[in-house]
Amino acid sequence: MNPVKHIILLILIFPNCYQAFGQQSRFLLPPQIHEASGLIALNEDSLLWINDSGNDPVIFITDIKGKLVDSIYIKGIRNKDWEELSMDNKGNVIIGDIGNNCRCREDLRFYLWNLYSGELDSMLYSYQKGIWKENENGEIIPDMEGFYWYNDSLHLFSKGNIWAKEYEQVHYALLTNKKVQVAKALSFYTFAHKRVVTGAAIRKDGKEIAILAYTFRRFLGLIPYSKAEVYLYTDVHNHQIWTGKEQVIKLKPRIVPTQYEAIDYLDRDRIIVGSERTKAFKGQGKIIEIKRAK
Repeated sequence: MNPVKHIILLILIFPNCYQAFGQQSRFLLPPQIHEASGLIALNEDSLLWINDSGNDPVIFITDIKGKLVDSIYIKGIRNKDWEELSMDNKGNVIIGDIGNNCRCREDLRFYLWNLYSGELDSMLYSYQKGIWKENENGEIIPDMEGFYWYNDSLHLFSKGNIWAKEYEQVHYALLTNKKVQVAKALSFYTFAHKRVVTGAAIRKDGKEIAILAYTFRRFLGLIPYSKAEVYLYTDVHNHQIWTGKEQVIKLKPRIVPTQYEAIDYLDRDRIIVGSERTKAFKGQGKIIEIKRAK
């Protein structure tokens, strides 16, 4: 389709698409960060990013304006399918090599790279059996793109499968003190608007959780478009996230569909999300100022 016609049709489809999304500003990511899939927001001058599957094992550092400050090549590991970043209270950057589009990987792992000493460790894991349906090769291994660290545990959220119209999310948890772990299923949830999880973060005080989710569709079977939201949860007890108080923040759509995968809290009232590059536009970061629901 002619790009101009594509844009005109999208304007007709979404005549009010920039209303009621809250205050959001954006910045372009450098070309090196073309498949942003994970983010740690240390402060406005130090945003840590990773690229998605098949890229070099590099952590990129930018400021809040998208300027590339540094890039760190981590020797001795590979980026098979890096999907998320988090950080523990010891300065370990936790890299999730957890992507599993084929639903067949058995070499899922987390890398722990210390931001201050450069020490590197890793942890293999698998999922609790009996949760997912089986195919001819046995039980399906879930795809995973979002997790966060909290109190010596990792909390993981399965992605679901848009193409197969499977939208149920499974919340798993595992400890970080063993070389081999089995992630235990804690709860199940399906978003009302058929979204799949692509990122997760927890506020630094541990009192709010942010889940990034999106969908990809074709209007009239022809015109591709995507929608994404950030789901905020407070008053969470015993890690039962879905029973907490929920607030939804819609992300302003881009003219050309993209996938938002990276998310972290910058401070109590600001979240940053990152989107992948498309053929027409660079990847970008988006700063979201949270207006608390009363």
